[in-house]
Amino acid sequence: MSYRVALLVCAIAILPIGYIARFSQGFGAEWLHDLSGSLAYEIFWILLVMVCFPKASLTRVAIAVFFASCAIEFL
Repeated sequence: MSYRVALLVCAIAILPIGYIARFSQGFGAEWLHDLSGSLAYEIFWILLVMVCFPKASLTRVAIAVFFASCAIEFL
């Protein structure tokens, strides 16, 4: 399996995990659901950018996604 395919499979797999974590009414407080959903959101975008630019540094991609999502939050 190629690197891009593996990243794409992980990105697709993280989507339902994020929705379940965010909107489930089970274990934990509301802030815990928000935190875990937001974490899955960040991971999804990191994986998606890495699919598009597989030779990019993971650290730089993670920092860029972090700043982009922060910028979106301020809008």
